[in-house]
Amino acid sequence: MPYCYLLFTIAQAGSADGAQPLIDQGGEDIIYLGVGLMAIVLILGIGAFSQNLEKAILFAVLVTIGLLLAIFVL
Repeated sequence: MPYCYLLFTIAQAGSADGAQPLIDQGGEDIIYLGVGLMAIVLILGIGAFSQNLEKAILFAVLVTIGLLLAIFVL
């Protein structure tokens, strides 16, 4: 009987509103900011060595953003 009681207790432990308290949603913005800053630093670092490669990367990023906007907005 203790085994069934344990299963019942585990089943009751879940939250009623469906929230997942073990997942930190607050740190998500900081991660996006960090990824953006790393991308900018990477592009500037590459630009210090090769201007043509920097222009190619920036062009690819702008085309990608344009395509994503066209796909998700339209």
